[in-house]
Amino acid sequence: MNFYTKLSRIFDRAIGLLAALGAMVIILMTGIVCWDVASRFFLGYGLGWALEVVEYGMLWFTLLASAWVLKGERHVKIDILLLRLNRSERVLVNMTTSILAAVACLVVVVAGGDLTIEYMQTGERLPTEMMPPKFLPYLIIPLGFVFLFIQFVRRAYSYWKIR
Repeated sequence: MNFYTKLSRIFDRAIGLLAALGAMVIILMTGIVCWDVASRFFLGYGLGWALEVVEYGMLWFTLLASAWVLKGERHVKIDILLLRLNRSERVLVNMTTSILAAVACLVVVVAGGDLTIEYMQTGERLPTEMMPPKFLPYLIIPLGFVFLFIQFVRRAYSYWKIR
């Protein structure tokens, strides 16, 4: 087994774990929403923090699972044009779009990382009911996009190998 294969297996396990963590976030969000609805119905008041937590959870679970979704090609595709191309043209288009998407992800990693570090250093808080440190909701952006960047590079490489 070569180095790339070993590294790929480790990465696949990592994105699988992140997707499982994303699933746990969805389960937690579902519980919070149910608790909030039941609280409003039976007690006459809801959980003031529930909406805020669910909003952050939506961002987190999306970025936790995105690389795993891409790996399995489970994402939404608009393939009306791709279906009209022959195999080699499809491979070229998929490889090109993967490279462009990887570059876009890298831009988000750098910009999101800079912003997250700035918020960590300043200790700024969000002006919401919970007032969490501002970097917490933003932290997942560079982390999630790093994994997405790597998966797009892997995807481009796989198309390059079969071209």
